[in-house]
Amino acid sequence: MLTEIKDLICDGFAKVPEITKNFIAGCKQLSFSKLLGEAKQNCSGISDATKKGKAVHANIKMAQANIVKFVKTMVSNASQPLMAVMSGFREALKAIQEKVFANVPASEGKGCLPTGGFPSFSKAQADGLDANGSMTELPRLGVQETGVKEVDAVFSGVKNLFDTLVDANNSIIEKAKAIPGAEDGSGLRDAIASAAYNGQDSMEQKKPLLCFFGGGPPMPKVDASWDKLKKGDVKMELPKFDLDKLSASHRVAIEKLMELAQAAIDIIKKTFKQACAKFKELVAAIKKLTPSKVKALAKKELENAAEIPHKAMLCAENVKIADFMARVMACFFATFTSIAKAIMEGFEQGRKAMKAKVAPNSKAPATAL
Repeated sequence: MLTEIKDLICDGFAKVPEITKNFIAGCKQLSFSKLLGEAKQNCSGISDATKKGKAVHANIKMAQANIVKFVKTMVSNASQPLMAVMSGFREALKAIQEKVFANVPASEGKGCLPTGGFPSFSKAQADGLDANGSMTELPRLGVQETGVKEVDAVFSGVKNLFDTLVDANNSIIEKAKAIPGAEDGSGLRDAIASAAYNGQDSMEQKKPLLCFFGGGPPMPKVDASWDKLKKGDVKMELPKFDLDKLSASHRVAIEKLMELAQAAIDIIKKTFKQACAKFKELVAAIKKLTPSKVKALAKKELENAAEIPHKAMLCAENVKIADFMARVMACFFATFTSIAKAIMEGFEQGRKAMKAKVAPNSKAPATAL
């Protein structure tokens, strides 16, 4: 529908400049003296000729004023359907964002868009995330093509970046869902606690230091702060397990946990580190797309001048994606930080259950050992 409205407007507008130009040029040639001369040839007397000449001249002046009003009215009427459609899309996108990002932390300080700074998240925000809560899968993102090469190149890069982040975020959530007890995307900490508890006989034991103190199952080594994530320098090292000692179901749980930890490391080191650099590059490029620059580029590349306002409007809508960019980064931060917390807290919960010899609470099946 939006394309049809745009085409109708552009087709109509394409004819208006030439029609208006020809009309104004014709009016300029009809001076009062010329009109009076023609009136004298067709009238019986000078008084009658003067009267008719003035009437025609007044009509021409009125027509000039009316065509200006006509163009203004046409512009207003033409833009309203587009603005209504765009407003509807904005409201729909806003509703989707509010649902998707309901529990996502906001970037702190100057490290957020559209200032150009990279999003920043504190330790307090990381500590406040629920390691057992529901993880947020991200929707796909689309951007408006303007038909202006330089502008479209920037926002094509934005879409590619979002595709990368969405794939990374959603794929790691799928890995988390594969762990028994976390199939619906929540309860990951408890699912890991059950996996650790059920796998305790296969877990490498720490040797006691002195007088039998400090022994027992080891804890994972996890370091995944926001600064570490940005640099691609994270650690998610699980205790060692002898999988041959496990039953089939318990073995699957541990294997899925291992896959989750390895996938998280791979995504951060191979994908997110490069995405951070690309993010900063794209923010700088978006800031350069000022309204005046976009209009100048559109005027240079587009044959139909009537399309320029529409293209500028599409670019303006794309630029508003800045807030969405920061929120996607925040969602990514929340997903990976929650997984890191779930691993640490889940093993700690599992260790306590081992000492108490009582299976931990979880949606996953647990076996008392």
